[in-house]
Amino acid sequence: MTILPPRENTYEQFAEQYAQSQQRPDNGSFSWNYDLVIPQLLNVVGDVTGCSALDAGCGEGIVARFLADFGAKVTAIDVSPRLVELGKAQDSQNQITWIVRDLSLPLASFDETFDVVVSNLVLNDVSDYCGFARTLGAVTKVDGRAVLSLTNPYSAVMREKVHSYFDSGEAIPYAWAEPKVYHFHRTMQDYVSAFRDGGFLLNSLTDVQMPNEMVKRLPDSRKEEIPWFDLYHRYPFFVILDFVKVG
Repeated sequence: MTILPPRENTYEQFAEQYAQSQQRPDNGSFSWNYDLVIPQLLNVVGDVTGCSALDAGCGEGIVARFLADFGAKVTAIDVSPRLVELGKAQDSQNQITWIVRDLSLPLASFDETFDVVVSNLVLNDVSDYCGFARTLGAVTKVDGRAVLSLTNPYSAVMREKVHSYFDSGEAIPYAWAEPKVYHFHRTMQDYVSAFRDGGFLLNSLTDVQMPNEMVKRLPDSRKEEIPWFDLYHRYPFFVILDFVKVG
């Protein structure tokens, strides 16, 4: 088992590469973010007009910009200084407050600040997920919400991340990253328990289905890389958890 300090899993060394991967494809090919995950994430979030919103683990700010465009007052926080810098560069109207911070650590100056916290495909990459959940609980108002998309833990065996679903705590390096960036596997029970301890109750769980027409739009090269490709539209590889902060 390999567990790394939070500071070692920042994407800082791949900031430009990561930011480029988040852009909408010019050729109209399939995009995980724009076509599949983010639309369903924002649908679960709902109307944010006039809300104070945190993009937790904002990366280069793709979700933060959506939230701002939909009328929220947005704070975007990420552990990577370079990604925050790249996000600021795309915020020409200064709609968003950008902050570099490790959200696994307390953020006392923002206690009970946000109506809604949104986090897109971040939780699997946070080594101290319990600290992350505690911080989100502290900065969310009572009756506020935390809505997070993540790789479905139940797909970890199928995706060859772990030998057993119950191998909670395993750290698996992403194949594309050198030096390594890690995917951390935990069970769904681990995540729900951590957010409960952070003051949240689970309000809803949304399985993200990838329709067959989207599968057909994946590049052939990508299909060849994935031995479990035929399962994409028959199994939810992503999930959205919607938590409510209780008093």
